[in-house]
Amino acid sequence: MTYIKGVDFSHWQSKVDFSKLVANDIEFAIFKAGEIPTGSKMEYADPMYPRNMREAKEYGIISGAYYFFHPAIGASRQARHFLNLMDAYGWPDLPPVIDVEAKDARDPITISSVLKAMIDGMMADPRYEERYSWQKPIIYSRWGFLVNEVGNPAWLKDHYLWLAQYNTALTVKPKDMSNVIIWQYTDRLRLPGIGVNLDGNYWLKSREELHMLAGIEPPVVDNPAPSVLVAEKYKKSLIGGEPRYEEFSRAGDVFRRLVGAWRKVRG
Repeated sequence: MTYIKGVDFSHWQSKVDFSKLVANDIEFAIFKAGEIPTGSKMEYADPMYPRNMREAKEYGIISGAYYFFHPAIGASRQARHFLNLMDAYGWPDLPPVIDVEAKDARDPITISSVLKAMIDGMMADPRYEERYSWQKPIIYSRWGFLVNEVGNPAWLKDHYLWLAQYNTALTVKPKDMSNVIIWQYTDRLRLPGIGVNLDGNYWLKSREELHMLAGIEPPVVDNPAPSVLVAEKYKKSLIGGEPRYEEFSRAGDVFRRLVGAWRKVRG
């Protein structure tokens, strides 16, 4: 199977050459925005986030932003900090990502509770609603961590997941893979022309689904009604789980043709 390729990185990789990402067929990139370290009063902003967002836009790479979650820090403070960073330095194309891999010596009930409160705080903010509407933040983690340390809460199934497992196959995963959209398969990706390791990722759904989630619209044609109809049906189908093309297969075929034509025009 051929996957759509993506990367993620932060200030640790310094100034990545985005022209080399394009040359290596990277279609999406997700950047660290910041965090509030446990035990610190400092609200950390990744110093490379503004540049990375500008470069992604300039080179036509679909952008994402992740925030390193700490269950020991107040949920409302973390939600506000993440939103402020995106508001100041760039809103990503993809829904914001919450990076869940820190325990901070908290139990699963506490971790789940603080995480859910942070999500609710973000979605209640008008700035988030204006840009992402009903689309919930993406959750990044390892599946084992979500099960054992977060308790695999019922509300998790309403979120898209970005799962990490450094292997030749994603084997530690939920039985229902419908909401797993990205697999981080390595933290040692070396691309020609880039002298540092990047995290390598595969998009697990279709290119159309990637574009729709990123808010990329199909081209305007002489009779736009079909594309508008399809886009609206497609958008509604994303709520609460995997996009369901089969529910409107005929319209879906029209949409796919429109996206294909648009990609040729875009180059």
